[in-house]
Amino acid sequence: MAPKKGSIPWNKGKKNCQRHYIADITGQVFGRLTAIKLHEIKNRRSYWMCDCECGNDKVAYLWDLKSNRTQSCGCLNTETTVKHNKEMSGKDSPAYKHGRVGTKEYNNEVAAEYRAKKLNQTPELTENEKDKIELYYKISQYLGKDWHVDHIHPIAKGGLHHPNNLQILTKNANHRKIDKLDFIPDPLECFKI
Repeated sequence: MAPKKGSIPWNKGKKNCQRHYIADITGQVFGRLTAIKLHEIKNRRSYWMCDCECGNDKVAYLWDLKSNRTQSCGCLNTETTVKHNKEMSGKDSPAYKHGRVGTKEYNNEVAAEYRAKKLNQTPELTENEKDKIELYYKISQYLGKDWHVDHIHPIAKGGLHHPNNLQILTKNANHRKIDKLDFIPDPLECFKI
């Protein structure tokens, strides 16, 4: 096989082998990468040492360079991600809540939404009923973090914030109940006033 112009032999020095040639891409630019020299040939694949515009070196597979699958040392991906995150920031972003869950700001927003929903589902209460609701919360607080005030018919399902719809559950029972309508707690995990 005769060498092609601008090609490099890759099985130089091997006996009883037909010589194969690889395209010489030295000096060619692929995205931000400029091919410097042939780095190695492994399993009939040529890998090239390239310089990136940012100053880093990158060894890349020839086909990845030619097909634009590899365009930089990784700096382009980082810049694209940073740009995308800046564009997608703010309350209008579909990914707004991602990364914020569990933060104090996010928890306060969720609690405020819940309080507003609860206010919208609170009927006119007498002083007696208001005192009874307050008593539920005081008892729960007195019992400690393992006890929660729960709405028997969940607010999320249209239940009212009324003393007749409240009960005190253990934390575990409340987490099992979530917003189920047909949940019947163990009598040792629940009590009503």
